[in-house]
Amino acid sequence: MIHLTGADKHKPVRIRMRLIWVSEHTHKPWKFARLYFVDASAQESLEDMLQVFREPYKANSQEVDSLLLTATVWSAEIDSEFLPPPGQIVCINGYTNLKTYGGAICQLTTRFSQLSWEGQED
Repeated sequence: MIHLTGADKHKPVRIRMRLIWVSEHTHKPWKFARLYFVDASAQESLEDMLQVFREPYKANSQEVDSLLLTATVWSAEIDSEFLPPPGQIVCINGYTNLKTYGGAICQLTTRFSQLSWEGQED
């Protein structure tokens, strides 16, 4: 757990993670994308991580979510050029609503403009 004090507690924290997959959802009239991240230093291949996390997701979503960081991007579709491709190391440079649910599920909300990754076109 990170505890910031003094002037540091007002500085934004940059999160660096590896994206493993993106899913598309709707909530009433709005579309949003959910991005599923693991530690940026994970050595496993994308294919191995998809097998470990995505394949059992439907049957065990809460258990899988407790092992990942999940980010929501509103007004997004999964094929958007503004989203990083799976397998990329992504920097989340700003976010809101960083919360833990059930003591283990970590989620946040971010925007296209707050995401950056290697090979990204300007």
